[in-house]
Amino acid sequence: MADVDPKVLAMIEQEIKKDPKVSNADLQEKAKKINEEVGELSAQSFNARYPLRVKRKLSGKTGGRKKGSVKKPGAKEKVAQGRRGGRSAIQALLDRHLQEKRTALIAALSDAQQRAVNSGSLEAVEKLAKELDRLTKRFGKF
Repeated sequence: MADVDPKVLAMIEQEIKKDPKVSNADLQEKAKKINEEVGELSAQSFNARYPLRVKRKLSGKTGGRKKGSVKKPGAKEKVAQGRRGGRSAIQALLDRHLQEKRTALIAALSDAQQRAVNSGSLEAVEKLAKELDRLTKRFGKF
């Protein structure tokens, strides 16, 4: 999967929450200001990499087959193959889940940093730095 910029994802999520009908061209223009490489993407690639990902997340729908759909022939064989390669499938699922959590954490950290700096308060910046030090030590134990 292609790399995505967590700051761009966070910005797009905010924009879509404000106006769900915002155009992809507008989003891409705003995203270019955050990361110039986004401007080099085709409209289709940008849409697939950023807005669609955010819209799927916000919709809350889960993937998979719809109710009442018919299974394709040979599905049992694929399930058996999946069980044999189950460990790698589980690892991939966990990796994807942790990557999503990491992206959300980076976006939250970026927002917290922006709020602390915009507050104009040295105390707020020091408090954030202290909290980040504490979390860094805690994550170092894993």
